[in-house]
Amino acid sequence: MHHIRVHTDPDVYLIQVPFSNYKLDSTNCYAVIDEGETLVVDTGAPSEEGRAYLAAALEELHVSFDRISFFLTHLHLDHAGLVDTLVPPDAPLYLNERDFKRTQPEEVQRRYERLYRTLVAEGADPDSARCSIESRSQFSHIIHEPHRLVFTEDGDGIRVGSRTLRVVDTAGHTPGHQALYDPASGILFGGDHVLFVLSPSIGLFLPESGAPASAGDSVQTYLDNLEKVRALAPTALFHSHGPLREDIDERIAWLSEHQRERAERVLSLVGEHPDATGFEITKLIGFNLPHKTREDVSCVQRLTLMEIGAAFLRHLELRGLVEARTDGNGIRRYRLAD
Repeated sequence: MHHIRVHTDPDVYLIQVPFSNYKLDSTNCYAVIDEGETLVVDTGAPSEEGRAYLAAALEELHVSFDRISFFLTHLHLDHAGLVDTLVPPDAPLYLNERDFKRTQPEEVQRRYERLYRTLVAEGADPDSARCSIESRSQFSHIIHEPHRLVFTEDGDGIRVGSRTLRVVDTAGHTPGHQALYDPASGILFGGDHVLFVLSPSIGLFLPESGAPASAGDSVQTYLDNLEKVRALAPTALFHSHGPLREDIDERIAWLSEHQRERAERVLSLVGEHPDATGFEITKLIGFNLPHKTREDVSCVQRLTLMEIGAAFLRHLELRGLVEARTDGNGIRRYRLAD
């Protein structure tokens, strides 16, 4: 069997689509079935093994592809990588427009040029920053084929049979990350917003010109959306990686405290190393990685760590706790605010 029933009323089936990186071996995808209609939440990473696994699960469940729709929590490769090979072109594909635009070729190029300039200004080695960005960019354009896209925002409803599930904005991991909540049963499909097997990475938001400064505070956005999920008091959390667990409220509290402690750690490092660059501060944070040396960290993982460090420095700067000055080489150097 390629599926596990994890809920009734509505019927929800867990499909663990194979996927592997340094801590994970699958993506938890879900099929919600009601009155003969099916909503698939996320598709998993692109591979023939993964495609065959998800297709086999849907066949076992006797899913009709004439009455199927798909919801993407966000557009990372391990969540949306099978869209082109498995989603019928006429099936509704629900996703957030912000994340979708970020994956379009012209926007990928523009966004990564901005990210490159940002990381170099934080003190990253230009060649290392370029290598990291180029390594990730090849995985950024996910949806190539034409699909029936339906863009969703916070509060929108998605019908599955007799059910109407509600979209919940849970930005932080990505700017357009969304969860899906069933008010009738209290279940929540949370994507990567709340995980147990690891702490979700917080993305670096680069707001457009004219946007409020707070739009660049991905850390505060993530913390605020943790509280939003806590307030929903979900009866079950169907997240994207690792075994399902029931201690949801405790995990949300832990994640919130963990991110606040990281902010305090970064603040202390700035105080201990006045005029350090963002890159120098990031190297001192201390991330929980299974690598003996920094050289063992892949280019893509290194980019993620650089983004996290810059995101926390921006969070502290926007709160008025640290300030940055730009030196003669265009590099930002941090110290505690007066």
